[in-house]
Amino acid sequence: MTVLGFAAAAWKTTDLGPGMTLALRFGLVVLFAAMIVGAIMIADGVTLAREGQPQLAYTTAGSLKPVHAVTMHAVLVVPGLAWLLRGVPERRRTRAVRAAVVVYTLAIVGAIVVS
Repeated sequence: MTVLGFAAAAWKTTDLGPGMTLALRFGLVVLFAAMIVGAIMIADGVTLAREGQPQLAYTTAGSLKPVHAVTMHAVLVVPGLAWLLRGVPERRRTRAVRAAVVVYTLAIVGAIVVS
């Protein structure tokens, strides 16, 4: 619920400039995806552990760890980049954040492929 509240606030706020706003929105949406992946990992692991296969639970649910890790950190990495570029003109900062969003999306796709 807290993440959804932050996401709703990020959609209403435009005082931060387009670059930071995009970074926060992207980070929070991807964080929500990380929470969904985490829930899938837990559900999968608990089901297998209850069936008496704890080792299988670690290997199968654990295969989603790369996706979970990459998506979990988007909320720090992309807004962090926007913050580091705060001295750069807004137009260039927004362009850099857009590029970071594309690169980070490709990293997520790569993590899905690896998993």
